[in-house]
Amino acid sequence: MKKLFALILSFVVLLTGCTDPPKFKSTDITGSDWGKDFALTDHNGTPRQLADFRGKVLVVFFGYTQCPDVCPTTLASMRDVLGLLGEDAKRVQVLFITLDPARDSSELLAHYVPAFHPSFLGLRGDDAATAAVAKEFKVFYSKQKGSTPDNYSVDHSTGSYVFDPDGRLRLLLRHGEAPEIVAGDLKLLLANSKTPAVVTGPAEINLEIGTPPVMVARHALTQRSSRLVRFYEAGIIGLGNDGMVKMRDGSHLTLVQRQIAEKLIDQENPDRNSLIYALAEAHGGKAVQPAARAAQVKRWKDQFHSGWWVEDANGNWSKKP
Repeated sequence: MKKLFALILSFVVLLTGCTDPPKFKSTDITGSDWGKDFALTDHNGTPRQLADFRGKVLVVFFGYTQCPDVCPTTLASMRDVLGLLGEDAKRVQVLFITLDPARDSSELLAHYVPAFHPSFLGLRGDDAATAAVAKEFKVFYSKQKGSTPDNYSVDHSTGSYVFDPDGRLRLLLRHGEAPEIVAGDLKLLLANSKTPAVVTGPAEINLEIGTPPVMVARHALTQRSSRLVRFYEAGIIGLGNDGMVKMRDGSHLTLVQRQIAEKLIDQENPDRNSLIYALAEAHGGKAVQPAARAAQVKRWKDQFHSGWWVEDANGNWSKKP
């Protein structure tokens, strides 16, 4: 009986160990009652808050573009982390929040931040919003006078904050933490998440996805493509700026030829929209439609033949180079 009891106890201990929370190598700050939200604008001009990134591991770092050391090395290190994560890198979002909004315009952030990795986002607010988000995240920053009013530095905290895909603050990364350690901790957060990734931009749309509705729409477009070629080559139809096929110049067509071209357009564009809707459904639903549309329209424009007519944003037509 004692042996049986000991065996059962050992089994219970093993089961308990299986449910232990993950052991992080970075500083675990799970349960912290701060870093609850922010209201800033990204370098593309889009208003952002914490909830926008649900479904992804979120790494938040505070700095400024003229920082000589800590900021560029931190961003470069996070680039290396994404490289170690492979496909999982698509489920991680790095945010750089400027503490120097006076000099760090959206245009400057758009040039500086993605230079480290195209998925990185720069965020900014006015002085009041910057002070508010720094207070919420317990970030210290202090402007230090330089040789001229515009030539100053900013002392600031050097750690990065990590949220899990469920939107909870979990880790504090110290400056200089090895990319291998950070990548390992982020993998743990991804593995233990119950929240699916949220698509936040066209780059995250998988245009090769093969759901049945996507395949049906693709097949319809492929079957019709050869019948459109002669009209493209003659400049009668072209690719609209919105990705739809449009009549460009049908003035020299016979009535029958014009009817054929118009019928093809009337069949083509609904199928193009069907493909976009199917892609959106495969990535989360109606809210993803703008990203799905932008991604697919870019694909159509990239694949459009040289010498065929395309429409620009102002409605002007020209031959694709």
